[in-house]
Amino acid sequence: MENKYIIPYKPLPYQKVLHDDSHRFKVIVAGRRVGKTIFAINELIKLALTRNLPIEFWYVAPYINQAKMIAWTMLLKYAPKELLAKKPNESELSVEFINGATIALKGADNPKGLEGTGLGAVVIDEVASISQSHFDFLWDHTLRPMLLQHTSPAIFISKPRGFNHFHDLAKIGDHNNIIEGESLSGGTLDPDFITYRFETEQNCREHNGGYLPHKEIEAVKKQSPPEVFDQEYRAKFTHYSDLVHKSFDRAIHVIPSFNVPKSWRRVRGWDFGSAHPTASVRIAVDSDDNWFIEYCYKVKDKTIEYHARQIKDQDSDLKYVAPGHGDPSGKQWISEFKAIGIPIVPARRQENTTEKNWVQLGIDKINEKLVTKVEHTVFLPDGTKLVNAPSFFILNRPENRLLIDELETLAYKESQNGINDAIVDETRDRNGHYDLHAALRYVSVSGDQGVYFTVVEINEEQVKSQLVQDDKDIKEMSKDPERRKPFELEEDLKIMKEEFEKRRNW
Repeated sequence: MENKYIIPYKPLPYQKVLHDDSHRFKVIVAGRRVGKTIFAINELIKLALTRNLPIEFWYVAPYINQAKMIAWTMLLKYAPKELLAKKPNESELSVEFINGATIALKGADNPKGLEGTGLGAVVIDEVASISQSHFDFLWDHTLRPMLLQHTSPAIFISKPRGFNHFHDLAKIGDHNNIIEGESLSGGTLDPDFITYRFETEQNCREHNGGYLPHKEIEAVKKQSPPEVFDQEYRAKFTHYSDLVHKSFDRAIHVIPSFNVPKSWRRVRGWDFGSAHPTASVRIAVDSDDNWFIEYCYKVKDKTIEYHARQIKDQDSDLKYVAPGHGDPSGKQWISEFKAIGIPIVPARRQENTTEKNWVQLGIDKINEKLVTKVEHTVFLPDGTKLVNAPSFFILNRPENRLLIDELETLAYKESQNGINDAIVDETRDRNGHYDLHAALRYVSVSGDQGVYFTVVEINEEQVKSQLVQDDKDIKEMSKDPERRKPFELEEDLKIMKEEFEKRRNW
């Protein structure tokens, strides 16, 4: 005779669909208050009791305290007491069943707590709130290998947070084409994955037998900005409400590549990195101070000589290396780049400016250029007119895609206490540390700080001939002390020798 145990849980229609789905990997894009954690805990209980594996089943939240606050009470409520092997372990946040399976709550912020040999299943909640680099390492090096032995399933749940790594994950299982936007990682559909989207409305008491009154949802809709309501309650991927550059829109700011006139001035931004990539952004500036990002460079684990060669190749169309502004803390980098023909000056740091304020100043200046302006018209060399335009554009070239990614995903730091709009979260960058954005900031805060000089192409033979003549002139002058008084002659010789050395080195 089969024993039956009643769990005080009646799934909503959408939750039942999820419980019945047989895909190994489920991605759930969820609005607020849709009951995603209730589903997650009950799915883990179902798997722990039906798979009959004497191993652990994990619920992982961004922070261990968050896991305890959100899911511990639910786990105690829904786990059948008749099937518990012993008293729940609150210090370990775990319950063990009589078949040997254990459900444990974990935090992505505690790597030591994520050690083990195998898992029966894992739920990762609020994926978008885990930094890109941390999530990649957590999934690729810790959780995914622990699912191999028993071909165990995984469930990824989160509210949207812009077009970031969770968006890429959602696109992998988007077989029904329900997720907006294209994958920035270039990932393709995977038959093992399936993606669902559930809006707050689906937890509505009047419509779906849920827990929320419809009038409350309508009230929130009226009180919230449209983009916030779309993100938080409709589970739409939009520009994250806490993004640093909310005005950036690839439909406006990314334009087809064109041959930029040689007469436009050029400038580069530089961010130096040993542990992180070294990055540079080359900007063409027209007569109306419109910026056009021509080329980006972002590479790690290479020598200064290697970076210099790549930049010189990138600037070969100019026949000179574009002058640049760099991180003022990288004085040694600047010196070594200068020694091999890459002209860089330290970015201008205003007096009495803290690091946070200086970063924000750069962000503000970039945002000023991103904003579209009424009656601002930009004229392109082919005769195209961009009306009501911003003054910042990125040429649509493969090497510029990383900057597009950075501008679309850089957000202010989020912690257990909420959003800190004084600090940017640089850990979200999937390819480094928002290094191209930093390079762009260094240009934006520096203005016309002496880096825009006129470049004149000089015939190499003429240069050699002139240097020889200068040398002769100096020698002849030194033989004729009557031409000037001694102190004048000495000063002239000093100046001429200095100029001669400068030109020879240059």
